[in-house]
Amino acid sequence: MIYRFGNRGSGRFELDEEARELRRDGRVVEVQPKPLALLLLLVRERQRVVSLDELFEALWPGVAVTPSSLTRAVSMARRAIGDTHRGATLRSVARRGYRFTGEVVEIGAAPRSARASEAARTESAPAFVGRDDALARLRELWRDAANGRGGLALIEGPPGIGKTRLAEVCAAEAERAGALVLTGRSREGEGVPAFWLWAQVLRRLGAHEAGAEALNELADAPAELTALLAPAATPPPRPAHAALAPEQQRFLLFDAVVRTLARAARRRPLVLVLEDLQWAGSASLRLIEHLSFEIADLPLLALATVRDEHREASHPIERLLPRLRQQQRCESIALRGFSRRDVVALLEHAIGRPPPPDLSSELYARTEGVPLFVREAIRMLAERGELLHPEQVRRWGVTLPPRALDLIRRPLDRLSPPCVALVGAAAVLGRDFQGALAAAVAGIEREAAVDLLDEATAAGVIEPADTPGFWRFTHALFQEIALEGVAT
Repeated sequence: MIYRFGNRGSGRFELDEEARELRRDGRVVEVQPKPLALLLLLVRERQRVVSLDELFEALWPGVAVTPSSLTRAVSMARRAIGDTHRGATLRSVARRGYRFTGEVVEIGAAPRSARASEAARTESAPAFVGRDDALARLRELWRDAANGRGGLALIEGPPGIGKTRLAEVCAAEAERAGALVLTGRSREGEGVPAFWLWAQVLRRLGAHEAGAEALNELADAPAELTALLAPAATPPPRPAHAALAPEQQRFLLFDAVVRTLARAARRRPLVLVLEDLQWAGSASLRLIEHLSFEIADLPLLALATVRDEHREASHPIERLLPRLRQQQRCESIALRGFSRRDVVALLEHAIGRPPPPDLSSELYARTEGVPLFVREAIRMLAERGELLHPEQVRRWGVTLPPRALDLIRRPLDRLSPPCVALVGAAAVLGRDFQGALAAAVAGIEREAAVDLLDEATAAGVIEPADTPGFWRFTHALFQEIALEGVAT
């Protein structure tokens, strides 16, 4: 699609979605990727205000950035389109987000090459495979919730395993069946407010007719929560419960939030999508626990995603999860990697016919069935046009983009320097290696190596092999990245 806007004074602009390019009077305007992506999103969604949360998620998915990053992207986007009149075209809506207010003419997309069409089909219509059992369990929970018996689903698994995708598919089905879907995403990093996860949920609730009135339940809520909500949707806080102990005040706050959700759910069943609980603050987690005690009698389904990774036993999420799993209406769904058959199905969807066995085998071996890696590898093959002739793809043609490798690099980045040296030496020896030999190669005393091997195991980088004294990299990409570190 091509979007045309502007006038003779500011210039006539074309925003080419296919070419990912901005043109002014026929000439390409140099603009960085983030401001360009911001423009595309705001122009596509020009009929509404795009929330700040949505902008952060679209531009920096899974990454904690400061508000100044968005401000800078907006400023650069305005400069690119000559919007110099205090945001007359790209307008800021206080505490809500941004909206594109210029007049836009849509022009059908230009004819695509076969390569571009293949890449677009692969990216725009991803197949959903390998999660039939998990989706069936979530559908059952939703049917119960629609009939007044609410539930909580903990969707757990390592990074890239498809937790968010499963929650989105279930939520979309429920929405088509009449549910109101409210999403909150936890943010990693310092300075995140205590109730940020729930503030997002309640903001979205206040934007709907089914929930705006329900926010009256929060009239007595403390400022730490009401200050995060849109002023137009929430009545001004009234001093209440000031004489109570802090623990009692917090309990009453939790109860008010649950009553708010219950009041809205009685008008229209709710589905809460609570993303990345491992990053949520202890206050938000305690509110989830409170909800779990009340959810059985509500037309409400909560879908919570939790990343599997090494954490200290004192971490708030480690204390919460066992208590949630004890609740009668809590379902724990642990996701694992795709099978070889699932990988073949994804390739067949992308190619339009059964894939060559060599290609599917290499793709499975390279990604070990991690959904994110499988999809990214297929996307790269499509963008290079290699899926037009899949029989000609060589083994080294199956690659992953840096953003996928960055995800698996995180556990390695958390290792201490001595542990990195030991893991690098182990990578030289192979996917499976002898601990004592790796220590000798790294020049580390055997006693010290034992502690370092324990550190790498706790981080999920290696695991004990079947043979005593031997270890194994948990993923081939861990070994590959460690080898790169040795080479550099």
